[in-house]
Parts: sequence; C-alpha cells; structure tokens
Amino acid sequence: MVTWYENLLVAGEFELTVNALERAGFEAIVAPVARARVAVVPYEWSGGEDLSDMVTLLGRDLGFAAIRWENNSFVLTADVWEGGRLTHWYVSELSNVAYRWVDELGPGPSIDPQGIPLPAGPVGDPAVFARFGVGNVDIGRLAAALRGEGPSGVAPGRQHRAILEALNLDPLPLTDEFSSFDLHRLPGAVLTGPVGVR
Repeated sequence: MVTWYENLLVAGEFELTVNALERAGFEAIVAPVARARVAVVPYEWSGGEDLSDMVTLLGRDLGFAAIRWENNSFVLTADVWEGGRLTHWYVSELSNVAYRWVDELGPGPSIDPQGIPLPAGPVGDPAVFARFGVGNVDIGRLAAALRGEGPSGVAPGRQHRAILEALNLDPLPLTDEFSSFDLHRLPGAVLTGPVGVR
C-alpha cells in the first residue's frame, strides 16, 4: 500500500497561524500538536504549491519557522524554512532519491530510474530538528529516529512518527493525508479556506 502525504510543522502560535491561512484562503486542516507548535495539513489536491506559499506567508508575515514534511512511502523528506527561506533539508534514505519532479500530484522525491548509485543513509542534522521540539528533547533518541534505527524501522511513516515522538509532539495530525482526517479526533483542530468551518 502506498501512503503519500505532505504537511507543515509550524513553530508558532495556533491562532495566528489559523488567522493567516484563513485570510489567504488556504484550505487546510490546522491542529495544535504542542504549545506553540502547529500542524498544517493542506488540501491534497493543491499539488504542493499551497505548502510553498504557506511556508512563505508564515515565515515572511509572522516570522514563524516551519518544517515541510513529505512521505511518499519510499522516503521521508523534510525542508526546514526560517524567515520564509530554506535553511536545511533532510532525507531519510539518500540512495532512494535522485531528483525531484513535479507532476499532477505535485513535487516529490523519485527513485532514480537509471540506477545511478547514490550514497546510502540519511542526510540531516538532529540539532536543527530539536529546535522544533518541546520540553526536554533527547538528542540521541532524535538522532536515532532520523537514522531510522530502533523499533520504528526504516518505513518512512513509522520513522516520521518516531521523529515526532522524539520531539515530544503529537504525531497524529502530521502522519496522514488530508482526506483521512476526522476533525473530531483532533482536539482543537479547524478547517481553513473556502469551505472552512471554525
């Protein structure tokens, strides 16, 4: 079964995030995942463009940092944005990624069709991700999760959940696609955009 989702983890206040997305007309599920940490799950047919625009809006207008997560069942990627610009990136398994493409489903990592050998293993700095955690973040546990070690294994969805748990965040809003969510299961979550209900 192929699971694909993309979303944002925002380091910022929930109400300010909701208000900014609402004013801009972005359709998304917005849910608190910890104090001053917000999940933004875009409407899945936006083709990825909405997330780029959301990151820019939240960084430029509010000064919020964000991680843009993407899981395509083969690899988990994360782009860290601060002040509306890309400052760091993470790939769970570099050997699975050769290039990024844009198609009708939006941007995404791709397995190299030519079989060009790439270095194996993850790329990314745990210290950068620790800034998005709350409470006492165990850097060793976070680093192991980023490497895909431990009970989470290397499946991107399980690995993403382990990373979020190491950051002391509620993983539920950040580990599924828009159409799978039941807002009643996400305390405090709202739907923004043209059909949003507050």
